[in-house]
Amino acid sequence: MTNALRGAALVVLVLLVLAVLGVRETAAQGAAGEAEVRVAAQRLADGRTEFALQERAADGSWAERRLPRARFFPANADVDRWLASSPLTVEVQPDGMQTASGGTNVEVRVAAQLLADGRMEFALQERVGGSWGERRLPRARFFPANARVGRWLASSALTVRVPGSAPAAVPTPTPSGACTLADNVERVMAATFQVQTTTGTGTAFYIGNGEWITNHHVVDTVSTATLAHGGTRLAASVTGSLPDYDLALLSASPPAEVQPLSFVGSRPRVASSLSVIGFPAYVWVSPSLTRGVVSKHAPFSVHGGPADGVVVQSDAAMNPGNSGGPIVDDCGRVIGVATFGYDRTPSGRRVEGISFGIAAETVGVRLPSLRSSTHYVRGSVTPAAPASTLLEVTAFCNREANSSFETCSLAGARGLHNGLIWLFVRGVLDYDDLYYSIDGGEAREYLTLRDLGRGRHTLRVNELRATGWTGWSAPYAFTITGAAPLEIPAVCNGNWADYDTSDPCFAAGSRGVLAEDGPVVWTLGVADWNNVRYSIDSGPALALKEFTLRNLAPGFHMIRASEQQAAGWTGWSEPYAFTITGAAPIEISAICNRSADQTADECRAAGAGGVLASDIPSIWRSGVVDSDNVRYSLNGGPALTGQEFTLRNLAPGRHHMRLSEQQPSGWTGWSEPYWFTLIGAAPLEIVAFCDHPGAGSTSDDCDAAPVTRGGRHWLWSRGGVDSDNLRVSVDGGSGVAWNDLSLWGLSLGRHNIRIAEQQPAGWTGWSEPYWFTIRE
Repeated sequence: MTNALRGAALVVLVLLVLAVLGVRETAAQGAAGEAEVRVAAQRLADGRTEFALQERAADGSWAERRLPRARFFPANADVDRWLASSPLTVEVQPDGMQTASGGTNVEVRVAAQLLADGRMEFALQERVGGSWGERRLPRARFFPANARVGRWLASSALTVRVPGSAPAAVPTPTPSGACTLADNVERVMAATFQVQTTTGTGTAFYIGNGEWITNHHVVDTVSTATLAHGGTRLAASVTGSLPDYDLALLSASPPAEVQPLSFVGSRPRVASSLSVIGFPAYVWVSPSLTRGVVSKHAPFSVHGGPADGVVVQSDAAMNPGNSGGPIVDDCGRVIGVATFGYDRTPSGRRVEGISFGIAAETVGVRLPSLRSSTHYVRGSVTPAAPASTLLEVTAFCNREANSSFETCSLAGARGLHNGLIWLFVRGVLDYDDLYYSIDGGEAREYLTLRDLGRGRHTLRVNELRATGWTGWSAPYAFTITGAAPLEIPAVCNGNWADYDTSDPCFAAGSRGVLAEDGPVVWTLGVADWNNVRYSIDSGPALALKEFTLRNLAPGFHMIRASEQQAAGWTGWSEPYAFTITGAAPIEISAICNRSADQTADECRAAGAGGVLASDIPSIWRSGVVDSDNVRYSLNGGPALTGQEFTLRNLAPGRHHMRLSEQQPSGWTGWSEPYWFTLIGAAPLEIVAFCDHPGAGSTSDDCDAAPVTRGGRHWLWSRGGVDSDNLRVSVDGGSGVAWNDLSLWGLSLGRHNIRIAEQQPAGWTGWSEPYWFTIRE
């Protein structure tokens, strides 16, 4: 490893979904004298956060959320100040959580504090001997700063014990103020992206306001770069740099789920734990983590930096590609920027575990200067004429032809595709110390052909030895004739963040795959995921956004991949066989009353304020194939078709809804319940009003039929529940029952009629007036 860490260029773009809260607990009810509870919270439209408590029922499900009287966390709360709810009483019996206090049961309350990064941390306290005990911290307890309005998220479970019962075997709570890396690592990884440039790769992390920190040497020859993480690619510009401090500032708007990382407020102690997050060599898609301790702090000048700088030394592994990535403590706070390391002594002997990062205190001091600086772009290092004949490239071919020098030489002479390569170099001592230059470009520590188009190219090599550089070899000419096929090694369910490599995905997928919208499809050799196409069972080519398994029946299927690259189409990969074992669950993301041009987020915000009991609410859901096959269940009731479904029969208050669908792969099973609040009845609508048109007539027939004063009248309307509760008003007069309606007192000409109904959710209110004309 050289002093200037450079990245390895292997990019696989994937879809990453990060779950902070909402951990699904499956443990059963606790032993006698115990109860399992969890904290739930939702963001409100006014910026406050509402929290509740749930108890595990005897059947293992979670009971309805119970709301303490004081349960709202203010939007302008002070950072690091714990606030508490009013108490709730937990009983061992099912549905035993009451809002009263006293008795022999356990009184608990929810505590919460706002963190500096915008997240909210939740805890639980039990009343012990008349006073409140220590705050107990669930494993999953952080409410994200950018949580969607109206969406309930839940913590992991805690066990509380009724006084007089045997003590429960519960984990020792984390001391107040202490942090656990497992609680913060997902947030840190989500904010850490790979920096991809034309000359190499590195790492950057988000600090807020569209700003990203990286090393200057990662972007020293470019003014723009790509930030990549999973399926996300961001176009970034280099807005400033301080070469003496090896710092650079990038500008790019992050996805909504990415939260900024904050810096520590004080220098961490020697021997305290730290982690290095980034994209070292051979790591792509999502970042990896290495662990270590703070070895020491040292002046930057000892390592050739400015006199006023400080570096933090660690034994954590930092490899090419880590440059610019965050070094964090167990709270997820940045204590340094990974920058350089040593792998040799001045005499050439190898050493290990000596890595350095620019300390947070130095980054903080220099950040204003970095923001006001301009970017210093170093000129491209073009290899000069060969200074030495110590090295010679003798054969260059694709890996499948690497059995010997002769076969490689013959295969390379026929042309190369842009896939994995094999290289023979005469005179090299250690291939790990070899540098490469393609077409006279920048020196790189890795060799890849992915970005090359068809045609003639040249390769030169240079080796760093204990005595110095060998000098560039003579150029070796080779020809790219096309793109290498892609390869699919695994297909499975889940999120890309669930799998570090294709091996655990393969193991999971070998047991069968559920037919879902976004499965994990490991695809090796991709240059740009926007250009990838998939084919299922030899069907048409599908772009990534069109790709789904929802339409597949149970049984064996095949998937292939192809991509348009600089060297042309890769051709279809070898088919990968997988088995569909059933349908994946569908999900409800929002419920509200219908409105034109409404997005899911707008519906969620509207629904958080309450829903009117209408016939056809807006229900935003994911995973549905055919709405005609969807079934609805309200409050655990029977399955209803779309034509049977209505909220009109519900009373005001809390309700929940679930969905299921008959798909080609079978029933999806019921979705997780989505809770909503009914606040009243939606207005009715009159479609037609006429004299009785006779059997078999439609609303259109009625709308065209006349109205007379003495006829037997007929009304077509939407939203009614029981006509016996209907009230009618003519020309704004007082309401009368439908059976008491009479038009004898009206004159000839134009009039209007309105209706209202007493429903379980309350009076609907008067409908819009429907105009009709009385004729002789």
